[in-house]
Formats: sequence, structure tokens, C-alpha cells
Amino acid sequence: NDTYLRPITFKQSVVKIPDSINRSANGVVAAVQWTAQLDTTFRALQRKHNVRWTYFGSETGVYRIHPASEWASNFAGFKVNYDPRSRPWYLAATSGAEAIGIFLDCSTSMESRNRWDIAVAAVTTIVNSLSRDDQVNIICARGRYYN
Repeated sequence: NDTYLRPITFKQSVVKIPDSINRSANGVVAAVQWTAQLDTTFRALQRKHNVRWTYFGSETGVYRIHPASEWASNFAGFKVNYDPRSRPWYLAATSGAEAIGIFLDCSTSMESRNRWDIAVAAVTTIVNSLSRDDQVNIICARGRYYN
């Protein structure tokens, strides 16, 4: 398909379940079954409003996408793992705006054993999970304070 740059079908959606999820768990099976009904809505959106892609992510990790296409592979030929629950669009849709404060130890003790790099990576992960409606303050503490 020239528009989608891969083989697709508008007849149905496709389901992806993250590798870490037990595919036979009751909640997962139920999510796959009841979300199958979304295909009618997905097809109508595509036909009437020319919606290119439609996604649905469940709290169990089930991910449904329309139109259906084969899942992408990585450089080694394995299917790419994908969990919608960690994606910004899912987080924004399932939670309200957040207001968080992050206190980061910026003292010289963070120079040993790669502590600073680990802390920065953790803060980066948190900040990248926020939506544009969220508010965050990062406070860099350097000294000792006693009451």
C-alpha cells in the first residue's frame, strides 16, 4: 500500500500482547475478546473520516491497531516488543495532569560508583513519561540541612 508503506488490511485489526504478559490470563483473554468489537468502529472512522491509524491499549497490556499489518521486526528478525501502558499517549489518556517534585542529590557523593549517571537516567525516564499537561520541578540539593 503506497499510503501505509507496508501490506495492510482494512478488514480487521491486529492484536499485540507484550512479551512479559501471560497470554492465557483471564483479563488478557477477555480484553482480546471484547476489543474485537472495536473493528466496526475502526472501519467506520477510516471510511467516514479518513483516520489513518486507530489504536487501543488496555490496562492488561493488550494493544489493538487498525488497519492490521504484520508487526515490525528488529535487526535480528524478532518481533518488536511493545507495551502500550508505558507510552505517552496511554499515560495521558489514563491519568489526569500530574504535579510532581523531584529532589536530586547533587552533592559530591554522587560522583562515586556512577551514582550521578544512574540518577540522571532515572529522572530522564520519569520526565519522558509525563504529558504536556503535567508539571514538574527538579530540585538539586547540594548541602546538609538540619532543623
